Amino acid sequence: MFSHKALILAEGNQFHLDIRIANCRRSPILSVDVEFALARLIRTPGGRVVRQFDPLPLQQAHIPVLRFACTPSHVINEHSPLYGLTEHDLSAEEAEIIVSLTGTDEASGQSVFARSAYGFDRMLYNHRFVDIINAGPDGRITVDYSRFDQTEPPSDEHVRPTEAMVDLPD
Repeated sequence: MFSHKALILAEGNQFHLDIRIANCRRSPILSVDVEFALARLIRTPGGRVVRQFDPLPLQQAHIPVLRFACTPSHVINEHSPLYGLTEHDLSAEEAEIIVSLTGTDEASGQSVFARSAYGFDRMLYNHRFVDIINAGPDGRITVDYSRFDQTEPPSDEHVRPTEAMVDLPD
């Protein structure tokens, strides 16, 4: 299960792109690999328009066991293909974020594949996902999937609003 929205948030002097993923199977998914890519239409020097896929490295692309939910994150810095681009730039290139996930179902041993795509009309700026994983008084972990897509504005006064993914002053 993938979040309905992808989030772009600046915390301190660092932008990041977050997408929430959850395992809705009865058994854990083992050895999960997650990839984000920026897909966009670009014009080649010869004048042809082609679809280009640029990888968006994640802070943690491999998850040994996915039992509940996780939020892979791509840091938007000077090495990111998103760095310095505005919503207008990305819209003009018909850009979208492609997310793919592969792993192995622990119970069946079968490969698991899932994917989703986020056009920039499915981006939410200056929000974070609400917590969905709780520990009860007995120590048991519960997941509230009814809040899976809920977001909230950050409460940290050091968080900057994000209008563009641009170079931030020191």
